[in-house]
Amino acid sequence: MSGEKKDLRYSRTDRLLQEAFLELLKVKSVDRITIRDLTERAGINRCTFYHHYQDIYDLLEQIEDGVMEHVLEMMRGFHPNREEDVSRRYFECFCQYIYENRTVYCVLTNGQESRFIKKLLKMISEYMAGLSGKENDGDKQSREYAVVYSIGGVVGVLHKWMKEDFESSPEVVAGFISSVFLNGMKDIL
Repeated sequence: MSGEKKDLRYSRTDRLLQEAFLELLKVKSVDRITIRDLTERAGINRCTFYHHYQDIYDLLEQIEDGVMEHVLEMMRGFHPNREEDVSRRYFECFCQYIYENRTVYCVLTNGQESRFIKKLLKMISEYMAGLSGKENDGDKQSREYAVVYSIGGVVGVLHKWMKEDFESSPEVVAGFISSVFLNGMKDIL
């Protein structure tokens, strides 16, 4: 068997397991999902599951890491500056990605204290903190607070958007986030 066919089967199996897992997460907490539940839903045997993952939490972590890597790739594709069009295009890309993958995001961000949200916030904070290149100036703490504040606001808006079942379009949400991100609340209040 060629390596390409094996890779395609491996990818297909991962996709089936991940989709089944996300479906189960809609109705059960992660600690209530069994390997049996998962493999039956995916139509995969237990040995195949263990060939791909160590346990349920390994599967969850790989899904989270895949989403985070995709978000990081998107962030790296935009060069940060204060131009509104760049900011808006980035947030449109980001909101569109969330909209297209809404099931994944809704399941992974279920609850305010979600492990995924904490990991995502940490990754984005570290990325944003590294952008300024001003590691030695005296206002480092203010920059760190500004980054955390901004990210928290963006996450809050996205969380509200998800809770409202994506009622607004990705473009509308991205426009709002971009405007507040660049201009603050002065024009809204």
